[in-house]
Amino acid sequence: MLAGQSLGVIHAFAEGRRGELAAPGRCPDGPDTRVVYKRSADHGVSWSTLSVFTQDPSQRAANGLCQSQAAPVIDPVTQTLFVGFTANLPGCQAPALGVKAYHATPMLVSSTNDGLSWSKPYELEHNSVQSAFGPSFGPTKGLTVKRAGGGVRLLLPGENGWSAAVFSEDSGVTWQSNTLNRSFTPSPGEMDWTICSNGTRGPPGMKLLMVSRSDGGACKAKTMCSQFSADGVMWSESTATINGPDSILVGQGHAKPGVVAVPGAFISSQTLSLCPTGVKMNRDQSCGTDGTPSCYSRQPDDVYESGMCLVISIDGVHWSLFKKTWPISMYATATGPTFDEEGAALTYAIVFAAAGLDQAPGILHMNFTAVHPNGTMDAELASAIAKLGGPPFAPTMVAPLPPPLPQQPPAASAKFFRGPVRP
Repeated sequence: MLAGQSLGVIHAFAEGRRGELAAPGRCPDGPDTRVVYKRSADHGVSWSTLSVFTQDPSQRAANGLCQSQAAPVIDPVTQTLFVGFTANLPGCQAPALGVKAYHATPMLVSSTNDGLSWSKPYELEHNSVQSAFGPSFGPTKGLTVKRAGGGVRLLLPGENGWSAAVFSEDSGVTWQSNTLNRSFTPSPGEMDWTICSNGTRGPPGMKLLMVSRSDGGACKAKTMCSQFSADGVMWSESTATINGPDSILVGQGHAKPGVVAVPGAFISSQTLSLCPTGVKMNRDQSCGTDGTPSCYSRQPDDVYESGMCLVISIDGVHWSLFKKTWPISMYATATGPTFDEEGAALTYAIVFAAAGLDQAPGILHMNFTAVHPNGTMDAELASAIAKLGGPPFAPTMVAPLPPPLPQQPPAASAKFFRGPVRP
């Protein structure tokens, strides 16, 4: 998901999958997956019909091949919207085709009128290290960075044969990866990234934050990881995050995170485990052992085994629970539909695929306000930043403010979080 060039425009991308090929509740990577698109012109209140905008009309849709992992970025110089995606990742070739090996191909499609029409997909020119999978894009938004000598660097997320940053310094004509240098991000897996907004306290000189789901190395599959960069090309080593004050366990499993910068803080959409770090979960959805301090009975507003939440930080390493968003964990992406002149989100949104315990899978879109049209910060957000030791919010000049956000989905309740609750 990405804010457009025109006021009120939001671009949303997803993967259209053939769920009927799998068991109920499952939706495989392939075959026949396609990148799909919706456009909003009213800040997300309403959306266009679903468009399979990368499908070649001369080819059969059910051909065993697929496209996946859309990554959008807008060049502020030419106002061109680029969408990177990957053709034929693992699982995309149908066995009937007799294809035993695969090689992912990075592709681009572009729009010069804010998503109203699109070019034909084309393979981008790039230099990279080849891998067993081939280089591929990661499924998250791109970023733009002002270069020290002038001009703009476009950043798209990379995976496999690429490192985290796949970048262009000529308005998208050619692209390169930083795999060959010491970026500490070779094949980073699924992640999200954002600017370091005014008031945040990352390492000196760092302008960008990246968060990724738990992996090996520094994070040891126990928590989310953070990395920082001054230019979007060179990145620091992974840092295992510290999640408190109650040792909440976030970033587990295969779920993609999301992150956005608001004035004075970072907000990340993450998976949240029912039980804190180091405490086992029991079959009845309780935590710990009876008679010990770790013993805890699941409450109606708790997640179900593992759900989704927003966590908040002012330094990108120490995170606290901000709010729970959904009882069951899923992939998520986060973006800011509107920004101040420094690039911090005045409003922010998360989009994720989800289902309730008694609901069919679907796409959920949740809007949140960081700074109200009158220039005051949301009271809940301001309180959370103050608890972390952040300074009071000082309004700055802002971009044109949007109308009030559409009505939020109903708050989490026992209806959505239904499950065994131990007295």
